[in-house]
Amino acid sequence: MGRILVVDDEPLVAEMVRRTLEEEHSVAVRSSAQGALELVDKGERFDLVVSDLQMPDLDGIGLRDALAQRDPALARRMLFLTGGATTPGTREFLAREDVHSLEKPFRAPELLASVRRLLGG
Repeated sequence: MGRILVVDDEPLVAEMVRRTLEEEHSVAVRSSAQGALELVDKGERFDLVVSDLQMPDLDGIGLRDALAQRDPALARRMLFLTGGATTPGTREFLAREDVHSLEKPFRAPELLASVRRLLGG
């Protein structure tokens, strides 16, 4: 069982991810990258971050960069949720960086399998 932070600005997606993961994990959900960073800044500890890649204000890439300053190990334990409407910058990021991603729409078993792999189980 891990402690997972879910960050997605789409309430329906965030709720589906929370409900899927809470069967096996402790889950905190935030609707923005800034909200996620506030939890980390307050000392909350997480084993994995599941984050939407494209969000208003601070996107998933910006969240990863900010986490790298606060908790480099956590910044390396991220699963990005991507939609079909990626920008050239996000496509380049996914191709260039050693990151894990899951394309929307995905099924619950795919999400659980990805999380298990990233948590080493």
